[in-house]
Amino acid sequence: MYFDIKLGLIGFSVMGEVYEKRAKQDNSDDTVIDTRASVKNIPLFRCEAPTHLETWPANKRDKKKLVYPEMKNRDILNMFRNLRTKLMTAAKDKNFSLLISSAVPGGGASFIASNIASVIAMQRAKSAILIDANLYNPDITKLFELEGKPGLSEYLAGDMGADQAVLYPTGVPNLYVMPAGNVVEEGLELFTGDRMKRLIKNMTDRLPRVYVVLDVPSLNDSADTPILLQSCQKSMLVLPSEGVHQEKLEASIESMKLAEFVGAVYNNNRL
Repeated sequence: MYFDIKLGLIGFSVMGEVYEKRAKQDNSDDTVIDTRASVKNIPLFRCEAPTHLETWPANKRDKKKLVYPEMKNRDILNMFRNLRTKLMTAAKDKNFSLLISSAVPGGGASFIASNIASVIAMQRAKSAILIDANLYNPDITKLFELEGKPGLSEYLAGDMGADQAVLYPTGVPNLYVMPAGNVVEEGLELFTGDRMKRLIKNMTDRLPRVYVVLDVPSLNDSADTPILLQSCQKSMLVLPSEGVHQEKLEASIESMKLAEFVGAVYNNNRL
């Protein structure tokens, strides 16, 4: 199943047919219920509390380019809702792990990953875990103001308790972030062990109402991404609106098929 969303144009194509239409407002499930206990009370995940536990105000989320139910730009919000609906429908409403990468550096994968996680967290009694697996350019860690906090790299290096990972509640209700962490090592060596696979599998198996989203380096920028693909159930490719040749696009899609490839998103960021 392939679907392409052109952000800012409210367009998508399904199985080769192109539609330009306004996304229908899908807010029936956007009733926020605090699901913190479902994550906090499972021993696998040690949840530490940062200083900013309050929900971020609208102006802060606008500045950080994060969607939220009351935002004024309904086109962008409804487009991410539409994308969420397609993902949920394809998965038959079963939770999943989703890796998001871009075809080129700076293609906008972090923007897409953070907003897919945010829009999933809007749904009734669901939560999202957003993992920053880009150890050398940790945009998600910076976005959620978690620089210096232990996270994924400490867990993978074994610098924490056995089978414990660090998650942080954020200023977005029901959205948790695992920052990149501070271990200075080659990511490839960290990712090749079984701890990464076990981490993601345990998250999805033990937390059936939690969805896991990974932000990873671009395919052409790191050898980490093909390794990480083997730890995830699904994959999504982010493309800039211009500058990707057909040959590179086809090669990128083929590489993403190490996990179930759900589609490509054209990022024309106008948030």
